[in-house]
Amino acid sequence: MDGKQESGAQPLLTKTAFRALLGGMSERKFEQLLAAGVIPAPLELGPRVARWTSADYEATLQRLPRRQKAPEPERLSAGRQARIEAMKKNHAR
Repeated sequence: MDGKQESGAQPLLTKTAFRALLGGMSERKFEQLLAAGVIPAPLELGPRVARWTSADYEATLQRLPRRQKAPEPERLSAGRQARIEAMKKNHAR
C-alpha cells in the first residue's frame, strides 16, 4: 500500500479529533454529553482504543441542543420602555 486511503474510506476519530470537530469542546463537557447519550458511544477497538466515525459526528450535530432565545424579563422590558419614553419627551422639547 502507498499510505493513501481508499476512496470512500472514512477515518476513525480519536476523542481529541472528535472534540476538535465540535469546536474545541472541553473534555468535561464532552464526557457530560457522552454520558447523556448526545454523543454516541465509541467503537471499542481495544482495551484502551476508542474511536468515533464521521457518522457519529453527524449524529452528534443533530442531537446537540440549540440555544433558544429567552424572552426579555418584564423588569428589563419595562425599564427599556421607560427610557425610550423619556428620550421621546426630551427630544420633543
